[in-house]
Amino acid sequence: RDCIHYVLKCGRWAPINKDTGKPYAELNTLVLWGKDSKDILDEVKTLVSETHALVGVHSFLWTEENKVSNLSRFYGTFLGKGSEKYKLSELDQSNELILVTYKVSDSHITKIEGNKKVNHASWKLKSALREKYEYKIHASNHQYEAARDLNLFFGLTPKEYLAKYKNDLLFGEEGPAETKDLKGASGWSDVFEMLKVLETTPYCVLRNYDEFPELDLEHPDIDLLVSNREEAALLLNAVRVHDTPRVQYKTIIGGATVYLDLREVGDGYFDCKWQNRLLDDRQRCPEKGFFIPSETNHFFSLLYHAFVHKGGLSLEYKVKLKQLAHSGKVRGVCFTHSAWIWEDTEALKEFLGTYLKQHVYQIVQPEDPTVGFFRLDYISSI
Repeated sequence: RDCIHYVLKCGRWAPINKDTGKPYAELNTLVLWGKDSKDILDEVKTLVSETHALVGVHSFLWTEENKVSNLSRFYGTFLGKGSEKYKLSELDQSNELILVTYKVSDSHITKIEGNKKVNHASWKLKSALREKYEYKIHASNHQYEAARDLNLFFGLTPKEYLAKYKNDLLFGEEGPAETKDLKGASGWSDVFEMLKVLETTPYCVLRNYDEFPELDLEHPDIDLLVSNREEAALLLNAVRVHDTPRVQYKTIIGGATVYLDLREVGDGYFDCKWQNRLLDDRQRCPEKGFFIPSETNHFFSLLYHAFVHKGGLSLEYKVKLKQLAHSGKVRGVCFTHSAWIWEDTEALKEFLGTYLKQHVYQIVQPEDPTVGFFRLDYISSI
């Protein structure tokens, strides 16, 4: 009812805060790049304050060692010292930058060229700033991009950021710049800190996460499904291990090298429709906070992984599958009184095949040549 009222009054839709009867205020970000950032800060603050509520100002110095990597991770694409963005940001001349945060009271979403969705108010501000300062300024298009920025700079969600700095408005404006790279530039303290940086992009840990933050000695690699492998690798500050199509990456956690297998939607690790469903139906791991598959997707993806990728069901996986089956949360599975099925490999294969047929999921060959592929011919024509 509140949303309908706002549509009638203003002619456009926006989510309403029931406590205030007004649209939610969205936190957005600006980054002023290079040696001129201090010179234009006052003008930028004035422009922001004309229509929005200024929240915080933070001055940083990126280290010479990491500034190219920082910029690549920030923009989500690999950039070198010869790239246009690197030169336009003037980081080739200076390590300085200033992060400005502000609240937008109008959360109306609009579409621009290429059907790109942006916050209408923040886009107007961004356009005005770009016209005046060109590419010396980065501006978030909406609260989700701003959330990514805050995560990379502070390891905080917008809510956590506001709670931390609510009594410290314009924090850092008068003090010296802080020498600080993006989160993870020198490694991660633990797996939780690493996974938190993926909050703003669809991902889930596929399996073997029960012991986190400790890694499973039997399965030391972390298996992740992501919507965009390059973006995820940059956020995680992970580098590719091989030049071949193998998708193994490595990063530093707790001072040690940890390997990551980054599976991407469309790479044939699972059927593409299933990969999208895995991400759409993901859930937060109780008490640990990171994203994992739903119980149903966990059960059948583990069964698929065992038979199609590994060629057989190990004792460890059998124990995990039993736990999931007995939880009562796996749709279409009730093995509480059917102990025999765990000893009948063919029956489990048939059960997997029935599930795949019901959901019209294909058995597909992975692009990664190091992943096994056991076709299971009698259900491979699904």
